[in-house]
Amino acid sequence: MRGNVITVDLWRNPMHELDYVILNLDVPEYGLRAGDVGIVIAEPMGDQPYEVEFTALSGEVIAVLALQRSEIRAARRGEMAHARGRTWQS
Repeated sequence: MRGNVITVDLWRNPMHELDYVILNLDVPEYGLRAGDVGIVIAEPMGDQPYEVEFTALSGEVIAVLALQRSEIRAARRGEMAHARGRTWQS
């Protein structure tokens, strides 16, 4: 087997800063689709939303969104990212 095997379970509730999360809905104004992977960059205080950053594989920031817990979910162990082109370009 090649590469590193992640042995830490990524399923966390609540989600924390730098955790991978999965978008639960389409955000067409940014070319994002349900299933896209983002990273939590700020945890909520109280009822505030999570701040989640979505980037292209090139490192370009696509969007930083304020999302409610119901709009994202924690990445689960064994899930694999999938590459696709965006439907919207800036």
